[in-house]
Amino acid sequence: MITKSEPGRGWSYERNPYWAKANGTKIDAVGNGHFNKIRINVVRNDATQVNEIETDKTMWMQTLVPADQRERIINKYEGTQFRIDHPINVYYFWMNNEKAPFDDVKVRQAVNYAIDSAALERIYAGSLSAAHQILPEGMPGHEEINLYPHNMAKAKQLFKEANPSDTDITVWTDDESPNNDAGAYLQDVLNQLGFNAKLKTLNADNYFTIIGNETTPDLDIGWTDWYEDYPNPNNFVQPLLSGESIAPTNNLNFSRVDNPEFNEKIKRLAGEELGPKQEAEYAELDKAAMEEAAWAPYGTNTTSTFVDSEIDLDKVIFNPTFGHSLASFQLK
Repeated sequence: MITKSEPGRGWSYERNPYWAKANGTKIDAVGNGHFNKIRINVVRNDATQVNEIETDKTMWMQTLVPADQRERIINKYEGTQFRIDHPINVYYFWMNNEKAPFDDVKVRQAVNYAIDSAALERIYAGSLSAAHQILPEGMPGHEEINLYPHNMAKAKQLFKEANPSDTDITVWTDDESPNNDAGAYLQDVLNQLGFNAKLKTLNADNYFTIIGNETTPDLDIGWTDWYEDYPNPNNFVQPLLSGESIAPTNNLNFSRVDNPEFNEKIKRLAGEELGPKQEAEYAELDKAAMEEAAWAPYGTNTTSTFVDSEIDLDKVIFNPTFGHSLASFQLK
């Protein structure tokens, strides 16, 4: 979040060549409204961030507005201080493909059938759009598929056929809303299927470090997301689906997918220039991975731009890959 602060702690922005008053304190400002200096503070409580924007103590919050305040914020501020932006991403539940019970494709397929994206859309208070594949909309190679429409009866039948010997599992998520609620939802769904699932919620600051460490016990299933780093489908398959990407620490292939056919295709495509042929092959890889139910994708998320009354919302630039351009922020 971009913050304002008192003298002695440093102003978050400067505006010159003229002087202005803000809350009775002199501040330096650039005549064209752009900032010379921006201070970023980390505030974990999203409700606090919202309050500070509404009271003009903070100029921008990077994180999503809390789900329970989203509708109110949209109704009050959309178009003046709030707007919805669309980064390219996928939200999904990973499953450890290397060990029971998720080494069985029928169990993984059962989980995919059991998850109701509509329920998760409600949990995310409208910021999430249902999706059921690896490559999100907007990514080259994306061809919409939905191999697992929500069907709890089908899920339970597959679970019964698989008859997993190990049903005591741990569900992992972080403590940021609504990801914590998504984890709780997954726990409930898995218990309905026949698992004995316990929920482990970690601090968001170290969540990925812990689940990315192979020595962490009980890495069975959990929540994660992935946002585009570069506009090539390799960005979604190389780190997340390639066996070569499995690492003892800082692992990103949380499902520990190590399929020789996938590995060969990912490696070959990585060395080729992206064109229509390669896009079609990435689409085929996406479908093949979903037939194997490597993950349980459930949606793509929007993000939000929420600024205080001094910022010119229309001038704020959002890039779907890199996010907000702080250089574009300026005063009205």
